[in-house]
Amino acid sequence: MTLFINIDAWDNDKFQGNSQLQVTRPVYGSNYKTTVLQFNDEDVGFNYREFENLEYQENMNMNDLTTLMAYYVYIALGVEHDSYGLLGGSKYYAKAQNLVNLMTNKPGWNQGDGKGFRNRFYLAENLNSPRFKEFRELNYQYHRDGLDQFYEDPIKGRKKITESLQKISETAQTNRNSLLQKLFFTTKWPEIVEIFKEGTTAEKTIIVRLLKDLDPTNMQRYEKIKS
Repeated sequence: MTLFINIDAWDNDKFQGNSQLQVTRPVYGSNYKTTVLQFNDEDVGFNYREFENLEYQENMNMNDLTTLMAYYVYIALGVEHDSYGLLGGSKYYAKAQNLVNLMTNKPGWNQGDGKGFRNRFYLAENLNSPRFKEFRELNYQYHRDGLDQFYEDPIKGRKKITESLQKISETAQTNRNSLLQKLFFTTKWPEIVEIFKEGTTAEKTIIVRLLKDLDPTNMQRYEKIKS
């Protein structure tokens, strides 16, 4: 997990800015690390006094900064565990949702904060919602069934990755504005392109047609698969 907090403005002990969270994990049988999640948080605000102790106790002493960092840690643990075990991150997402509930009176923690659906409220809500369970299952199927097989057996790896994306097709069509869908493809499109550039003509045709439906925003980028 890598977390950057950028400060845009401050007034005494009040700080305002944005943050970038990146979660990576190693890929079996290789030296490659894949990015599981990239999340840009545009509405970060907290109070901090110089030399103040930064301590966190669950459900106690809800310090703005340590609670913010705890939220990111829970999200990071959740997506990492989801990538290794089917729905393995549930307990961490529940903890992140609990922090959202406890911080509802604070700026940056409400559904109207940030940019549209890209905020802490909707990230936790989506990850805990049964409506988006298929996107969490995709995390496991793409990484454990597909990418972890790829370096040992590229054909099998590409097949499993294609199957994992096919399984979310119906959910993706009915939830075009899903935050999880947007985050997945924003994070993964460069990797998908590199994986399938080495595929057969048949593999390329299938995946490009599928991605055209799932992620039309990046369609020009996926055309590189054919080259």
